[in-house]
Amino acid sequence: KSFLFSLVISAFCFTANAQTNVYHPFPDSNAVWNEYTGTNSGYGYYIESIIGDTIINSIKYHKVYKHTESLTPSDTIITISNSWFIGAIREDSLKRIYFYNKYAVPCCGKTDSTYLLYDFSKHVGDTVFFSNNFQYGYTYPYLIVNSIDSILAYNQYRKRFNLNGETWIEGIGSTRSLFSAILGIPTCFCTNELVCYKYRDTSYYLNP
Repeated sequence: KSFLFSLVISAFCFTANAQTNVYHPFPDSNAVWNEYTGTNSGYGYYIESIIGDTIINSIKYHKVYKHTESLTPSDTIITISNSWFIGAIREDSLKRIYFYNKYAVPCCGKTDSTYLLYDFSKHVGDTVFFSNNFQYGYTYPYLIVNSIDSILAYNQYRKRFNLNGETWIEGIGSTRSLFSAILGIPTCFCTNELVCYKYRDTSYYLNP
């Protein structure tokens, strides 16, 4: 029995390691982030989604729309007609995710500016520098990767980056919110949580 148990555990670890060795890129379409925000004055839910493509400064981006009206945790429907265009997102060949901030969303940052959101190329002990001059809009000037483990997302394991102040999941983003990096430094009691993430009608993350 002990041998069989060890064999099962070894097989499980092998499967998890094999899956996390496969990089899961950031979505370029049909992705939905359902998020929660709470402040001193109340709370609410909102949805962000990638719908369509655009060209910005000769570079292809994926358009991001936001819907905030009277939502609940179970709402996952977002279309161009019930949302508004806030900016665009792209991934480069080095596993870095950038956001073009069209309308100063969600609260901070300059309009018509591009921000680094994530860097999934990093290893344990590495530092993610958002801006050498701490460009206006960033929550942190930098983050340090304290550890990397894995999390089961639907039927596959993905890398989870545990940083000082953030948790990132490969191909999904921050467990705080999609734009956590540019939320700015809060001056009140504020809570941001990713409720769920859906890609092509399949839920890959559900907040426990």
